[in-house]
Formats: sequence, structure tokens, C-alpha cells
Amino acid sequence: ATVTFSTLGTHHVKIFDEAYRKEITSAKPGQTVTVELKAALNIDWNKPEKGWLEIKTGKNIASKMDVMETGPNTGIFTAKYTIPKSENEGKTEISYGYLGFEQKANLTIK
Repeated sequence: ATVTFSTLGTHHVKIFDEAYRKEITSAKPGQTVTVELKAALNIDWNKPEKGWLEIKTGKNIASKMDVMETGPNTGIFTAKYTIPKSENEGKTEISYGYLGFEQKANLTIK
């Protein structure tokens, strides 16, 4: 229980522009964004590691998206994601974790 709750409140999911400079809340179909996960997934402090998020665009079923740690022992994981051109309007939801531990970010598609 100590390991489970010791990182509570330190995780987050954020969405940035493609250049990874500015956090955003809306995007256009076909636009590429950078997704950031901060999580306690660091098992080997000497090498970058992988993690995954769930992404749900529009009415589609959620799917897994791999993220890669930005460097050894950073705890920050990123990936590029391109909004499907078929999404004219709606919402993209990117999440990590479940139930009371879930963190998510929403992107409005315009």
C-alpha cells in the first residue's frame, strides 16, 4: 500500500503543441500534438523506459498509445499523436490509470 499511495498526486497527463512548447486544449483534424505523461514508471534509473496511455477519439473505442521516457530517470514520458482527419468535431481523451488513480487530459477537436 505504501508504494501505491506514495506517488499519489504526482502523476499527470498533458497535451502540448507538436513542438512541445505550449500546453493546448484544442486542435484541428490532421494536427500533430505531443502528449506528456509524468508517472512513477521508472524501474531502471540508467535507461529510458516505456509506458502507455489510453486514447479515445470521438466515438471510437479507447486504444493504447506507447510513450517513451525522455531520458534516463526523468519520469517524463512523451509521444507524438496525430488527430485523425476524419474527426471533424468532438473530443479526444487521453488517460493514464484507473478509478481513483486515473489522470486524463481532454482535447477539443475543432
